Amino acid sequence: MSKIQITLDDYNFINGTLNVLFILDNKKFIGDDICESLFEEYVELSGKLEFYDDRWNSYNESHYTYDYKKDYSDWRDESCEKSDILDFLYYYYKRNKIPEPIEE
Repeated sequence: MSKIQITLDDYNFINGTLNVLFILDNKKFIGDDICESLFEEYVELSGKLEFYDDRWNSYNESHYTYDYKKDYSDWRDESCEKSDILDFLYYYYKRNKIPEPIEE
């Protein structure tokens, strides 16, 4: 398979579906509805939900690292960026067929 170029135009999450609109190879306008659970699985496996904070323990007078995992829905609503969706689309379309272009 040749290298594809995806330019993400728009995306949103509605009722468990990731709706995407993108331009493929600078010429074909594509729309797709992808099950959000596939995106959630990708996000979890990629480590995007894992965070850490450097903290200070004043009792012991020492620094420590606090590791935590953010809830997916919180991450999606607060931290998800267009680049996260774009990375997922490249991952997803390596394994799935790209839909037919939208007729103009």
